Amino acid sequence: MPLNEKYNLRKLSSNSRRQFLLSGMSLVGASAVGALLPDLARSQTVTYDYYVSPTGSDAYPGTQNQPWALTSLILGNPNRAKVAGKTVGFLPGTYLTGSMVGADYQRPLLDIPSGTASTPTVYRSVVPQGAIFDDSGGTHAAAIFGQATVGGGYFTLDGFVFTNGKGSYVLMYSNGTPSTVAGVTIRNCEFKNVVNSSSTVGSNIAFVQVFGLSGFTFTNNKLHDISYPVDPQHCSCLELWGVAGAVISNNTFYNAPQAIDAKRDTNYGVPDFNIEVKNNYFWGITDTFLRGFDGYPSTNPSQYAQYSVHNNIFDSGTNHTGIFYGEFNAAASTIGTSFFNNTFAYTGTSSIVCLILEMNTAAAYNNQFNVYNNIVYLPNATSYGYTGAIGSRLGQWSVWDYNDYYFGTYANAFGLAHGGSLYNFSGWQALPGAPDAHSITSDPRFLGSGGSPEAFRLAAGSPCISKGLGGVDIGAWGGSTPPATIGCTFSSSQPLAPVIHIS
Repeated sequence: MPLNEKYNLRKLSSNSRRQFLLSGMSLVGASAVGALLPDLARSQTVTYDYYVSPTGSDAYPGTQNQPWALTSLILGNPNRAKVAGKTVGFLPGTYLTGSMVGADYQRPLLDIPSGTASTPTVYRSVVPQGAIFDDSGGTHAAAIFGQATVGGGYFTLDGFVFTNGKGSYVLMYSNGTPSTVAGVTIRNCEFKNVVNSSSTVGSNIAFVQVFGLSGFTFTNNKLHDISYPVDPQHCSCLELWGVAGAVISNNTFYNAPQAIDAKRDTNYGVPDFNIEVKNNYFWGITDTFLRGFDGYPSTNPSQYAQYSVHNNIFDSGTNHTGIFYGEFNAAASTIGTSFFNNTFAYTGTSSIVCLILEMNTAAAYNNQFNVYNNIVYLPNATSYGYTGAIGSRLGQWSVWDYNDYYFGTYANAFGLAHGGSLYNFSGWQALPGAPDAHSITSDPRFLGSGGSPEAFRLAAGSPCISKGLGGVDIGAWGGSTPPATIGCTFSSSQPLAPVIHIS
């Protein structure tokens, strides 16, 4: 197939199915072809400039019938110099990267050449989730894809599966001022199976780590099963360092110590800021759903910018999640942060700190936090203590209202906190500023019985319907613009959440 020719099923029908698949893999039986055809149909309008295959060769021209090998994309290879601003299609199969030689964590194995704002460099799996990168046996510290310090951004990764690693799969390392590197998009990918048993405490492990970006888009990805036993607080699915502007949407995170860690870093002098986290599904996170999100300590409050966290489902299952929304403390500012239309559910019986928003007492930080239209659902709470605790300081919010807190039959399990003192719900409402004056303490009556975000839709007759700020529904499926989907949409094994409620 000549370069720039559309990938289409008309071409495919002119050859046998087996012949087509042999061009991208050593062998795929005919029984697998039928399952691939629907995905190929979705890709038929995509134009590819070059092709890569697990069985290709650097000596080939990079066409569909004569694709390149993965080594064509290594720094210094003449073929790599051709792909800046081009779309590269990765044919189905398993790409083994464990034996590849890498320098260190700052230098990915396959450094992606930058495109431009109008013509980014695009690496895409021709069959969605058909190109699998297997890092089994790897001894290198490098990520598979990304850019090192000299990278200029403007690239897209689309539709890959990454598995069997011990560190990052994608790393964008730009050790400089935020906003200097733009145009990075990661979408429709699955990241799984990282186990790191290193004894080095304090280092960071994550599927994806990005530094110093502007306009980062991370959408419709699935991230699950990552472990760093010696230091779980430094183990996340996604890490942000000095990121100025990001949209993290419609992803599914599960089986991990932490989901997203927004780091504060002295290399950049300012925090991550302008981060929107929306329409995501989190399940079975054992330590912290969102860590950081507190800004970089500074004497200049104008450096802080808003976070927007909305329409997410935080499903803790029966795991004892220690912190729901964490690392707000007396040294951190949360200016301009809005936390609305989220659902948090925990069906275990342990005492749990589900929401910590401990804010600075300085007057400069007053009235900048908004918490509304959220559901906090702990139906099996059996003790007081810090079950359901919300740590805050008076005067630190402009809106804290229209939420639903449900703690089963144990009403005193609220443990709403101010300045180290705990209050039940009525005591909390009586504090100056009347927090949660319009909030309720009723069973939200979820529609399903667990297993997907759909379980957390509101059943008919739910007390949360139309009871939010502005007359919208409370919870993740509500709001002025309710989401069409929550979590990623491509199919494969999904987490099985515990039974929540059957209306």
